[in-house]
Formats: sequence, structure tokens, C-alpha cells
Amino acid sequence: MISRRKLRQLFEARTSEAMTNGTDLAGYRQGCVQFVREFHETLGVALDESCRPTVPVNERGLPYKTEGSARASEVSIRALAEAIHGRDFVEEYYHPSGGFDFGDRHLLEAAIDPTAFLNISAFNLSVAGLVNAQIMERFNAPEYIGRNLVSVKPTNQNGHKRIAPARISPVSKAAKGRLPGETHGEVGFGEMYQSTPETIEQALKVPVTREAVYFDLTAQVNETAGEVGDELAYGQEKDIADTVLGVTGLASRYNFNGTTYETYQATSPWANDLSNAFVDVTSVDTARQQFVGMTDPATGREIQVNALDLLCMPAKELVMRNQLFGPNVQIGTQQSAGNFPTYYTMSANQINAVGRGTYRLIPLTAIWYNRALAADGLALSAANAQKYWYSGDFARAFEWQENWPLTPWNASADELTMKDRGLVAVFGANYRGTMFVKEARYTQRNKN
Repeated sequence: MISRRKLRQLFEARTSEAMTNGTDLAGYRQGCVQFVREFHETLGVALDESCRPTVPVNERGLPYKTEGSARASEVSIRALAEAIHGRDFVEEYYHPSGGFDFGDRHLLEAAIDPTAFLNISAFNLSVAGLVNAQIMERFNAPEYIGRNLVSVKPTNQNGHKRIAPARISPVSKAAKGRLPGETHGEVGFGEMYQSTPETIEQALKVPVTREAVYFDLTAQVNETAGEVGDELAYGQEKDIADTVLGVTGLASRYNFNGTTYETYQATSPWANDLSNAFVDVTSVDTARQQFVGMTDPATGREIQVNALDLLCMPAKELVMRNQLFGPNVQIGTQQSAGNFPTYYTMSANQINAVGRGTYRLIPLTAIWYNRALAADGLALSAANAQKYWYSGDFARAFEWQENWPLTPWNASADELTMKDRGLVAVFGANYRGTMFVKEARYTQRNKN
């Protein structure tokens, strides 16, 4: 735990240093800001230049929590309040029998010592750091794998047409031999387009009451904040899972030239829904050969699918891992039933020696398996759901279209809300986005 004394020492040090370098009130304000920034950094979260909570994003546009030297569970809300306000102020101001007295007495005290309101702001922003750290920790829990499978594309549009360059057909052969005096072949923009679905905002908030401060209900606040992060992440994971699994009714997520299609097709206009339950490496080869026949919908030319990611249900992980990545393989010929092979050879496993890269087996989580069972999901029996596995280049097949990533916010309660509901402040987070199928031919579903 980070003690009240340690927090108090840091707060006094930062405010004293700042006041030495400037006027009393301006220096004190700067010291409060510096304390809040350092406190956020300790928890692995941050503030922007305007002291608003912010979350860094990585090169893929995904929010992440930086490495901090402490966790939110190591800081007591009551200790934090006493470190900033002093014990007497906390006993009086946050006492449940009080009414957040902003009457004449506090206004008079504020005129004499205006740092009181600065302390309240510093405390609220510090609690925002605790809440945001807990939200981010649960939002980025390892069981939420979907956002790491698909590509992420920031957009400022809420559903739109994506116009594609006109592809060159084999008949036109734009890049062809040119006789002297002939014009060059031309590539321009044609009528090809895709329509993306509308994005959806997901948002939740955490109210912090004066009882939470006075009775030091830190664990309760942390749990509530964690549920916010967990629920927001679960909603995104479910959206991604339903799209990748191929839940019907999401046809609007693949709209090509005004026509909607289900992602997985058994025959035409493409075949990527196979009766190919996993047995051994030959099952992977069957899937691989199906990709070899994939062609561009506009030109008929073959497309190269780098289908090295394999997704499997939890029940099949060990079987697939053993069959695909065992160090040695024995291949034998059995002359008659009941006899041992009369001829066999042993060699190193060839699954990753096909010259195209390294296969990666990704076990799906219970969330994905339950979506395969759910009535509003794939609605499969347990026996059938366990046999589903997927292969493809999922980053090229699927896209998370994002208006903004997970974004924290906080708001201090007005006087009426404080007195009526006993709220100190409200902290929340939201994001807005949706799944989009860029090109279904880069993915494949295998089942019994």
C-alpha cells in the first residue's frame, strides 16, 4: 500500500517547490497539477495538457496502460483525501451527516484560503487516475483477444462508401506491349465500392460518493471501475467474435457494390465455408488448397492469401497443437486391417516448412465458444461448436472501424447533485466503433 504519509510528503513537496518559483496561488496551483501528473504516472495512466484524463494508443490505434510503479488497489481513497486536504477537512467535509457545505462559511474560508477549491480539484483528478487505471487494467485483460486479430482503422465517418480503384481485368491487359505511337493503358477509378456499417458508441460511468471517501470504500470503487472496463471490453470482444465466427444477420458488414453477403459461403460467389473437421496436418492442407483457388471478384485473377493464423475452440487446442507442432512425424503404410505398418518413414514436422512463414495456433476463449453456442450467435450444439476452426489472414479480412478509442472522462458534481445524491464526482469511459468485413476471401471457416 502507498501510505497517507508518503502521499502527503509528495503533495507538500510539489506544492512547496512550485510556490518557491512563483506567486503563492499560481505556484500552489502548479504544484497541485504536478502532483496529480506524477500520481497518474505512478498508476500507468496520464493527463493531457489541459489536465483531462487520457489514454495512450499504440501503433495499431489500440489503447494501452503504460507500466506504472503501483496499482490502483495499492492506494486508499481516504488516505489520498487526507494527504491532499488534511484529516480535519475530510472528517468534516466528507462526513455523511454533512451536506457538502458550500454556504457562506466555506465561501468566506475560500476567500481567505483559496487553496481549498484547488485541493478539491486535485483530489478529484487523482481519483480519476485510480478509476482510469482500474478501467484500463480490466479493458486490456488477456482474454480479450479479438482486437489483436483484426486491423484497426480510425475514421471520422459513421458508415460510408469506400470507393476502390478500378482493377485491371485480364482482358484489358493495361500493362501490355505498346507499339510506337500507341497510347498508354490507363488505370482510374471505377464503380467498385463497399458500404461500411454505422458505428456504435459504448459508454459507462462510475459515481464516487462521499461515503466511499469517508468510509474508505476503495475496494468497492475499484471493483465498480473494473466492471466498467470489463463490460466495455466484453462488448467489443463480442462484436468482433460474432463477425469473425460468421454469425448470420450481420450481412451488412460485407456489402460489395450495393449487395450484402454472408462472410462464409459454401459455393459461389466464393467458397470459404468447408466441411473440413480437423484430423491432422492434412486438414490444414485441405484448407490451404482452398485458398489457392481464391480469385479477385472484379478481375478473376488469383489473389495471394497468407493464411497462417489458425483459430480453434478450447476443446481442440491440445489436439491441434500436438498434431501440428509435434517435433517428428511418422508416416506408415498398413497392408491389411489389424496389422502394424509394414513400411513407415520418420521426418521432421513440415507444417512450418512450406516456405510461406510460420503457422500460429490461436486458441479461442470461452467468450468465443459461448457465442458459438448462443441462440443469437451460431446456435450450435456443444459437440458441433467444438469442431469449428478457422484459418486466414484475419487482419486483411476484418477491420475494426473506430471513431475514437477507449476514452476516459470525469466530471465534478454540481452543488445540488452533491447535496442531493452525495456524489463527489463521476468518472466514465466510452468508445465508438464497429466491425467491418473488408474482404471475406481472406478468411475461412472449417467445420464438421
